[in-house]
Amino acid sequence: MKATPPFSNRQLFWAGLIALPAVFLVHTLEARLYLWILFLGYSWLLGKRNKFFITFLVMAGIVGANLLIPTGKVLIEIGAFPLTQGALERGLERALLLETLVFLSKASIQRDLAFPGKFGALIGQSIYYFEEFLERGKNLSWRTPIKSLDQLLLDLSEGDQQEPLPQETPSPAATPPARGAPAPFTSHLVLSMSIVLAYLPLALEMLAFLFGKKGK
Repeated sequence: MKATPPFSNRQLFWAGLIALPAVFLVHTLEARLYLWILFLGYSWLLGKRNKFFITFLVMAGIVGANLLIPTGKVLIEIGAFPLTQGALERGLERALLLETLVFLSKASIQRDLAFPGKFGALIGQSIYYFEEFLERGKNLSWRTPIKSLDQLLLDLSEGDQQEPLPQETPSPAATPPARGAPAPFTSHLVLSMSIVLAYLPLALEMLAFLFGKKGK
């Protein structure tokens, strides 16, 4: 018997959309690291596996690019090149931001997500291509990136002709939850708690700012 998903695709989509501002509003490196771990855990719990080698390789590339523009306190010097604290922190923040958004999209966007109407069908097709690109992008070759990317796009184009894409769907009538699925209240409560955890570092930053301002 096929296992019943714990949450509907639309529940995950709206939960991810609500949690999205928290990713951009935090300011500290510790908060960004917390959100990176949090959304990595969410995607893992929802069955989305990640290749950590690729993840850390991308993050290392972002950090390395930022180190080329030295700012702030010099930590060490490698020859004539200074490794600065400001450049390192800026690179880590940007790397964590990008990968957090990737994990958030994996956790909240499912391949068969569909909305009613023509515009909903267009969104569904875009999500389908995005999920396919993320899934097949794991096979990109770093030795021949242009050739492998071109082959990936060709495969997606061929798959478009062979596999049916998400189509326009009418608004479904209310149906009772499937057997074994959590009650709507339970699923809403779990997703609400997940959103609260996403906004926790932002709330702590605001409290620290308010109490620090009062202390002055």
